Amino acid sequence: MEIFGIHIPFTERIEYPYFWFDDPEHIVIDAQQSKVSLQDGQKKSSSEVIFTKIFDLVLLVVGFLFIMAPIVSILGDVVPAYLDEESDEPCWPDQENAITLSDGDVFCKWSEWGERSETYSDYQIADNHYRMEIGNNGITEYRWSEDNGIITSASIWQDEFGGSYECQQYIRASSLPDNWTGNDLFIHYDEEYHYPAWCNDEPSQDEQEYTETNTIPFEGELLYHLDVSERLYGIYTTQFTENDKVNYTNHELFHPYPHFEPIMLIFILVFGGVGVAILSFIDRKRVLIIDGANNQVKFEYVKWPRYDTISYELQSPISYEIRKKKRTKTHSNEEGERTTFWTTTHHGVDVAFDLVGEGPSPLLFLEGNNPQTEFESILELLSSTLGIKDEENGQ
Repeated sequence: MEIFGIHIPFTERIEYPYFWFDDPEHIVIDAQQSKVSLQDGQKKSSSEVIFTKIFDLVLLVVGFLFIMAPIVSILGDVVPAYLDEESDEPCWPDQENAITLSDGDVFCKWSEWGERSETYSDYQIADNHYRMEIGNNGITEYRWSEDNGIITSASIWQDEFGGSYECQQYIRASSLPDNWTGNDLFIHYDEEYHYPAWCNDEPSQDEQEYTETNTIPFEGELLYHLDVSERLYGIYTTQFTENDKVNYTNHELFHPYPHFEPIMLIFILVFGGVGVAILSFIDRKRVLIIDGANNQVKFEYVKWPRYDTISYELQSPISYEIRKKKRTKTHSNEEGERTTFWTTTHHGVDVAFDLVGEGPSPLLFLEGNNPQTEFESILELLSSTLGIKDEENGQ
């Protein structure tokens, strides 16, 4: 299928004749030894030129996006990472808030939400329970326990299906060793690990007897979140203060790209290949190649990728017939919601080559009142180059 002379990729193939010429000046021909190549050199109408330019421009933009996007994306990560890896301040410009562990891992504060505070109020305590309001979200009840400096705290939720605990664990800063590393802040998921047994229980329906207190939750100590993971990717802290604030910090692991990984090259090659393929569809032109040396006919695109290539074998010895032919074209015109169709009749001759398995097949249609005279030089060039004699048949 073609739109304004542009073949839409992978649609149904073109039927005979492959080229229809109404003027010898429209034929671009290249004659080599026993081989002839023909292209349509007719100038396009203004509407076809405009559509083609727009189509090519879209392909150009999309093609370059596919080529450049992965390169820019990867270089945007790799180059700064290489520079940061050699720098004494990998978390610049916020190096002062970075956390550097004794094993060399560096954690940079999030650019957004790296540090925030909320107000807490109505802090009350009961046996293994406490409740408070953080922000303006209403009072939430918690159950908690502590074992060797590890605090398990869970908010209590009630719905029509009953209640449940949402357990989260923390470790006090005072419980960490002097030269603590990331291994002290996470529990490897392969290890046997369990929350306290009460995390799996249903919350008690008994009303807790809460009392007012002037103390600070968890004595105001800095609490590090504990997670189950394969390694430490982030450090998250919570700390209650004397001025009724709860402060949070979030740091993420700084991990530069020490090498250009093969997966990056594959990523670039895949997207780059798609981009090059898209660019190759710009200015697509078909060529008809009649190869007498190899007894072959090809109708294909001039440039790669040559999808939809049509190939046939020529009967030996090579011959063609000139047969009178009357062909029709269907035209259409849209006026608002109404489309008008009409047909025109065109007289000329078919230049039919004898193909293996196909018989005499019209590869060219030459339109005109006396096409054999008008296209005489073209027909003579075909005959002389391929070493054949044309046969006229007045069908």
